[in-house]
Amino acid sequence: MNLLFCTALVEDARSWQRRYRSWIDHHVPLLKPELIFIIDDAGTYVPGDADVEVVASAPELPLEGRIYLFRFAERLGRRSMFDFPGWWRSFDTAVDLAIKYRADRLLHVESDARIISQRMADKMRRVPRGWAAMWCPSYRAPEPSIQIIHRDSLANAADFRARRAALDLEGRGPELALPFTHVERRLIGDRYREFNQPVPPNADYACQIFGGGK
Repeated sequence: MNLLFCTALVEDARSWQRRYRSWIDHHVPLLKPELIFIIDDAGTYVPGDADVEVVASAPELPLEGRIYLFRFAERLGRRSMFDFPGWWRSFDTAVDLAIKYRADRLLHVESDARIISQRMADKMRRVPRGWAAMWCPSYRAPEPSIQIIHRDSLANAADFRARRAALDLEGRGPELALPFTHVERRLIGDRYREFNQPVPPNADYACQIFGGGK
């Protein structure tokens, strides 16, 4: 069983439709996840979509194929370029959900990233072990916007939360902090829009599709 999630801040109808609803409509038929969570840092907009349920805690018996908008009451947000407690809380919560529901894989695809090719989708759905990230050629670093955490690495992901407080993360984003076991360089992708580059026809994924820096 695969659990797909993204981090979020759902503030209005426009951002919901443009960013999050399009993320759902694109990835659900491609990745075919059994569980879907959008983990929201105390946003204010309540979507009226029939397949979406806003929750404040983990459902005991989540419905397969239903989209859960998991919303925190208090916003943690982002303090600076490399200090974003809201993102970390959402990421940690997704790990907890994957452990709670005994997921085989936790599929992390940020709301401004898109899986493009079927070959990549198939690989993500069948990763046999470990904690994988994609590669960002422009920054020559792992790409944390797309990750696959197999069940054999969920405990390590949970333990990392406790270790993180002791790490010096000054000037370091998650791409340089998370303990990936594998960085996939054979698949083709980058932060094309950030550098005003067209997405090539052979791309497997694209990140930061709405433009802008980190």
